[in-house]
Amino acid sequence: MRKTFSVVLIISLILSFGLLSACSGNKYLPEYESGFWKYAVKTQTDGSKEAYLIGLTESGANQTALVYPERIDGIPVYGIGYKRIFVTLESYVGKIESNNLEKIYFPHPPKEEIISEVFDGVTIVGVHWNYEEDPQNLTVWGPFEMVYGYSLIHDGKTLAKDLNPLIGNVSYMYNYLGTPNEGYFWVDSYNEEVISFVPPEPEREGYVFDGWYKEAECLNKWNFDTDKTGKEIVYDRNYPEKYKTYEGISLYAKWRIL
Repeated sequence: MRKTFSVVLIISLILSFGLLSACSGNKYLPEYESGFWKYAVKTQTDGSKEAYLIGLTESGANQTALVYPERIDGIPVYGIGYKRIFVTLESYVGKIESNNLEKIYFPHPPKEEIISEVFDGVTIVGVHWNYEEDPQNLTVWGPFEMVYGYSLIHDGKTLAKDLNPLIGNVSYMYNYLGTPNEGYFWVDSYNEEVISFVPPEPEREGYVFDGWYKEAECLNKWNFDTDKTGKEIVYDRNYPEKYKTYEGISLYAKWRIL
């Protein structure tokens, strides 16, 4: 009888440990590749899916700039890297490795915190803009209300809150009445250099985008091969009052009626 009880106790402990491990999320998520990204997918109990970027494909590692996607293969992207818990131990899954990557652009904030440990020696300047979705972010007054920008990752580890962040000094404007996002389409940062990354073309119902210009009247087209920006703007936390004046440049979209 005592032997039988011992066997049952051992089996119960094994089952309990297995259930505890399963409930603690000890399994690695299934992994996939799409375009520039490697990603993992978490399936919730209701069948909905969440994607987490965990690495770069060979093509992605060759890029100097990438755009954080809102969806990948139709699945909403929740963040970069994910946390794996085994009983009470935590580990981070994912690694962004590249000798070429300089910037990751965020047209919308990640739904979950980005895990800085995922970046392995990659120095990244993340330039973020989106007034409607992230009003608590660093704001700087510009010629058209607010300009956004910050350093997201530096030296592979440190998050933006620990840095003196960059402010976007190149603002791309929708350039028509009733525009979303306080008129801003894109924000970038350069230091007296040629713009190396041209953002995706903006969209406007009933119109065709016809290039970026130096003034709202669209008289002089910006030459991405030769025209240079001004100096980068690095936010100094000790003197926040000096950012009431925007010192960057604004580029304006030209539109043609369909």
